[in-house]
Amino acid sequence: VMGGIHPHPALGVAVLMPTENTGEKDGELSDGEDSKEDPVRTPQGSVSNKKRKATDMKDVVVPRLEQYLTRKPSSSPIWANFLRYGPTAPAELHQLAICELCTKAEVYYEFKTKDGCTSALVKHLLHVHPPAWEEYKSAKDEKKAVSDAAGPRSASKDSGVKQDRAKFSKVRKSTAGGGVMGTVVNFAGALGYVPLETRACFALGYKVSLCTVGAFAVVKPLMGDMVSDAAYHALTLTLEPSAHAGDSVQLAGKHAGVACLPDTCSRNNCPARPDAVKALLKGWLSQKRHICVVLLCPVEHRVALATAIVRACPPLFTCKTPADPFERKVTVLIPGADATLCRKLDALAYGVQLAARLVDAPPNILHTDAYLEEVKAVAASPAVGGKVSLQIIRGKELEAKGMGGLWNVGKASEHPPSLAILSYDPQSPPVDGKTIVWVGKGIIYDTGGLSIKGKFDMPSMKQDMGGSAGILGAFAATTRIGTSIRLRAVLCLAENSVDERAMRPDDIITLLSGKTCEVNNTDAEGRLVLADGCHYAAATLGATTIVDMATLTGAQVTATGKKHAAVLCNDEETERAAVAAGKSTGDMLFPIIYCPELFMEQAFKSEVADMKNSADDRKNALASCAGHFIEANLPSDFTGKWVHIDMAAPVSEGQRGTGWGVPLLMRMFGII
Repeated sequence: VMGGIHPHPALGVAVLMPTENTGEKDGELSDGEDSKEDPVRTPQGSVSNKKRKATDMKDVVVPRLEQYLTRKPSSSPIWANFLRYGPTAPAELHQLAICELCTKAEVYYEFKTKDGCTSALVKHLLHVHPPAWEEYKSAKDEKKAVSDAAGPRSASKDSGVKQDRAKFSKVRKSTAGGGVMGTVVNFAGALGYVPLETRACFALGYKVSLCTVGAFAVVKPLMGDMVSDAAYHALTLTLEPSAHAGDSVQLAGKHAGVACLPDTCSRNNCPARPDAVKALLKGWLSQKRHICVVLLCPVEHRVALATAIVRACPPLFTCKTPADPFERKVTVLIPGADATLCRKLDALAYGVQLAARLVDAPPNILHTDAYLEEVKAVAASPAVGGKVSLQIIRGKELEAKGMGGLWNVGKASEHPPSLAILSYDPQSPPVDGKTIVWVGKGIIYDTGGLSIKGKFDMPSMKQDMGGSAGILGAFAATTRIGTSIRLRAVLCLAENSVDERAMRPDDIITLLSGKTCEVNNTDAEGRLVLADGCHYAAATLGATTIVDMATLTGAQVTATGKKHAAVLCNDEETERAAVAAGKSTGDMLFPIIYCPELFMEQAFKSEVADMKNSADDRKNALASCAGHFIEANLPSDFTGKWVHIDMAAPVSEGQRGTGWGVPLLMRMFGII
């Protein structure tokens, strides 16, 4: 026999170590009578086959392993879990760790036999390279620049190994400029097998779901023979999610993996924990290949996690050169989901991606005229179960109709301000006769006007149209699904620019409500355009419920943080429903003080007009004050429900748009 089983000092686990009298020639394996006691020997291998394998190892496999080990291989989830498990590491995990070492060395040689055990290669590796264990444990990642400069290594002259290298080689991230031009996300309740070399497979869920008896039966048809039942269960048991982050492990290198979400949640967080999804999927979605995500979760968490997966995908907008024509396809498999749910989630994904793309677009590309073209495209798209129409009020016409807020904010721009009104009328008018109106702030770019922003505050102000983008995305998604609601979307589009026509501090303007406003801060422009938009929604469109959504104040992030938008509402029951919708979709809300009688008179008092547009007291609930300014311009006879959402912080993450608000609005009104 090769040798006894001894504890390895680097790992504290039992591994095969050579003895002096092995009874073997160089490169050959003993086939003595004690072989049946070898825990890693292939049970039914023939003598002739083993001798042939040993010769191949000596001439082909071992030199490659030696070459690879001298280059300090990087760590991996499999090895990290193996080392973390220590003496109690499952046998299957032990074997997979060695298999991965061989895979990273670009050697594929009888990794598994019928019973899932590693073959003679494992024995030979331990016999010839016992230091590999310690070396792998302490290895560090090579610098990316070195690997990029070196480029892919030439293929082996050995035809067998050459084919295996092509089959199991890593999918390397493209280093060419151009970024990702497209990511198509779609949802399905069932999928057929596609080879893992073509489409990676990744299972995502909670540990309790991933470790159930039937979990592997769901992913097995997608992973094929590359992942065994024993390997799946051994590795999922090693997952250790924390309260702050999930955990993941590779099942077959870059071809397949599994990740679990955090299993704890505080009362103000989304129970689905979509906040952990992006970090878990980042490595998989960075590959230039198609991917299937198997979502194993309770029914009530599907929308939140589906939205999180869409947001984790590479953004659609880029101006990098050269352009990359690759269009990544991300398919999300939700076992048991019917066609109706998948169609709704497809529409939701479209709406989220549309909103995020618009937020990412710079103002020299997405000015008000270009934005109107996007709106027209949505209006022209086929609508399910109803009819869509579009009305645009633009430029001087705004002034003629009395919309002094929107006109004065945008009149200094090269591209004139506009009010776009999208209408969806279902085939059968709603029995209750209600009309829902969403009003979005669409400040294409906010310089601050003459109250100009500083050089650190102005960058990223292209995102100041995020409220209107979320509303447009939600409206587009809704028309693809269909609803019984009479729905309107009002987009207040303008650019807060500076020239000789710009609105000035001390100007007094007249809003659509008929109220006069003394401008004491041209950088408080969002409330002016929304004051006109909300009044129009109530007085002209006959709204029974108004939801305005805007990146309105910097005070929002101070009041409710980066992940929760602020909500201000004139009806407590509606406020609770909005908060619940946010928790169920991941677009979370938190209430701010609703108390107009304490804020309006003190905060916006003017000696020469009905009100000012900016509160003098900068320490007095500014997010609430800004919302109450909008409410004060609703018609006096308005008896409907009004919801104000300030989402200045969650509109973006890492300088990229999130498409925030799309699932929230759709859930608030029962569309998804």
